[in-house]
Amino acid sequence: MSSRNDMPPPPPPPKVKLPNQKCHRAGAPPDPNTDRPPGYGNEWRIEHNKQTAKCKTCSHSLAGTRWCVTCCECNKRICPDCWNGDRYNDYGEHMFEGEAQNLEGCWHSNSYPGPWMAAVEARSNRMRAMIAEENRQKREATLSPSDQEGPVPKKAKLDSREDERAFATATSSLTSLDDDAWHDLDRTKQNDAVWEDPFVDDFDLVTDHPHNHDAASRKDSLQSRIDHLHNKTTVIIGAGVIGLAIARELAAAVSHTNTAHEIVVVETRDNEAELASHDCAGLITKHGLPEGLGSLLDLSLAAWRDLVENEGMRQEFRFQPDSVVHAKIKTPDRREHNAEPPSWYAVRPKDIFRSHAGDVGKISSRHHNRWLYEECMELGVKFRFHQEVVTFDKTKRAQLLSAQIGSSLDGDKRSADIQCNNLIVAAGPWTTEVLRQLLPWTDQPENNSQYYDWIRIPRINIRSYDNTGLLLRNTADGEGAIAAAQPRSREILVAAISRKRKAAGVIRTSARSQNIIEENESSRAKMLATAVIERFHDDNFTEGRALISTANNNLPIIGKIPSKIVDSRFEGVDNNPLGIYVAYGFGKHGTTLAPGTATLMRRMVCRDEPVGEWSKACAYPGPAKGS
Repeated sequence: MSSRNDMPPPPPPPKVKLPNQKCHRAGAPPDPNTDRPPGYGNEWRIEHNKQTAKCKTCSHSLAGTRWCVTCCECNKRICPDCWNGDRYNDYGEHMFEGEAQNLEGCWHSNSYPGPWMAAVEARSNRMRAMIAEENRQKREATLSPSDQEGPVPKKAKLDSREDERAFATATSSLTSLDDDAWHDLDRTKQNDAVWEDPFVDDFDLVTDHPHNHDAASRKDSLQSRIDHLHNKTTVIIGAGVIGLAIARELAAAVSHTNTAHEIVVVETRDNEAELASHDCAGLITKHGLPEGLGSLLDLSLAAWRDLVENEGMRQEFRFQPDSVVHAKIKTPDRREHNAEPPSWYAVRPKDIFRSHAGDVGKISSRHHNRWLYEECMELGVKFRFHQEVVTFDKTKRAQLLSAQIGSSLDGDKRSADIQCNNLIVAAGPWTTEVLRQLLPWTDQPENNSQYYDWIRIPRINIRSYDNTGLLLRNTADGEGAIAAAQPRSREILVAAISRKRKAAGVIRTSARSQNIIEENESSRAKMLATAVIERFHDDNFTEGRALISTANNNLPIIGKIPSKIVDSRFEGVDNNPLGIYVAYGFGKHGTTLAPGTATLMRRMVCRDEPVGEWSKACAYPGPAKGS
C-alpha cells in the first residue's frame, strides 16, 4: 500500500486565456467565421492595413492595426479590440464581442455603404420631411389679413437651433445624375431598389439646378435673401474640423435668409475629421498660439465660450472647465502652483503647474466633430467621401461654373460634373497640392508642413479629476507637446512635434493614410510618454504620425484668391464675392480656431457683416517666396 508521499504531484492548474491586448500587433488573425451560428447567410472577412477607416462599433481609427474584420455584405469594419471584447465603452462595459455584431445591424443585404450610412441618410430625410410640414403649416397660419377670418395669429418664435433646421428643406432637393453626364464612366450594376450608387446619389446636373422655388416658399424668410448666392453652389474641399465648421456656418446663413444655395463637401478619406478625431486633445486655449491672429482669436474664443455656456452643448462636447494645466519649469518668477497635475502624470522635481484665464477648457474632439457633421446634415449639406475635385470650368471673368468630381480610390476612373460657383479649399497640409492641380499656371503660397507624432496609452481607470489636459510647452521636453486624458476611449494621448520637423514631399495620395510613421523609426511622442506618463509600459499602445502645417510666422492663410491669379485674362475691379477661397495653416490649433475661421469665411462669402481688421498676415499672400 503506497503512502501519500508516493502519490504523483497534482497537475498544474489550467492556464486562463486573458484578452489578447496585442492581437493587432503580432500573429495571424483568427478565422472570423469559426463557430458562426447557423442561419446567418453572410460571412465576415479579414482585411489588412485599413489605415483611414474607422471601427463602426467604437468609432476608433484603424490606424496602427494590421487587420480588421469586415462584413462581406455591408462592409462594416470592426477593430480587433472590439472583435475580441477588449474595448470598453464610456460606462466601463465591454464592447460587443464577435458574433454579437450580427445583432447590431451588420447583417444586411445592402451593398456599400451599408446600413450605417443608410440610417444617417434616412434620419436626415425624415427630419427634412418633418420640417417641411412644419413650414407649410406656418405659412398657412401667417397669410395676409385679407386672406383669413379673424385676427392674424402671431408667428411662433423658434430657438436658434430650430431656425437653422426650419429652412433647410427650402434649400434642399434631391436629384440624380443622368448617365449622359458621366465622363468615361464604367458603372457597376448596383441594387438600385435598396441603395443607389453612392457616387451618383444626389449629384446635380450643371444645367438643371434643383433650387427653383417659387415666391410663395420664400415669404417667411428671416432676413433679406443673399442674392449673389441664390441658386448657386459652394463646394468645400476637405471635411476636417475647419471644413465642417465652414460648411455649418454657411449652411446656417443661407437657411436663415431662405437663400436657395447648395453646399457640397468633398473628402478623399472614409469619414469626416479623421485626423482631428484621432490625434487632437481637445484643449481650447489661447496659449501657444502665434501673435498676430487679431480678431480671429477673439472671434474663436468668444464663440467657444458662448457654446459651452449652454448646458446641452456642454454635455454634447463632454466639456470640462478648468481642465487645462500648464506644466512649466520652475523659475524665479514662478514658484507656486495654482493647479494640480493628474495622477497619471509623472511629476518631476522642477515641474510647476499653473492655470490661466485664457483657458476655456477641454472637450472631446470626437463628440465635437460628430456634432458638426450632424449639424451639417440637418442643414442640408451634402458629403462626398472617397472623392476629390479634379478640375473646374470658368468664364474669362474668373467666374466658376462647374467642377469635375472624381473618385480618389485606386483604379476607380469614375467622374461627374456638378455645379460649382464658389470653391473653398480647406484641405490642411494638402491645400497647396490641391491648388497646384487646380491652378497649375501659378505659384503657390507658403505651406510649412511638419510631422506631428502621437501615441495613445490604455489606462482603464481615469477618474473625474484626472480628465485633464497638460500643456508641456515650457518643460525640458520642448515646445508644442501635450498630454491629455481621453475618458471615452480610456486612454492617455501624448502628442508632440516630431524631431524630423520638416515634412518634405507632401503629396495628395498621403492624405488617405492617417499613419505615415516609418517602420522602426523612433517617435518623439513615445519618448515623451516614457518620461511623463506614470507607469508607462512599452508593450501596449497605439502610435502614429500626422501632418500639420502653417504659413509664414506660424499664421494661417484665410482669404479669396485674386481673380487675376485664377484667370490671367481677368481685367477690372475684383469685387465678386464668389470665387476660390483658401483656409489652411492652423497647425495643431485647428479646433480652437475653427469657429472664428468659419465666421470670417461667412462674412467674406455672404458679405452680411464687415470682415474687420483681423490680420493682414492671414490674408492670401500671392505667390510663394523664391518661386
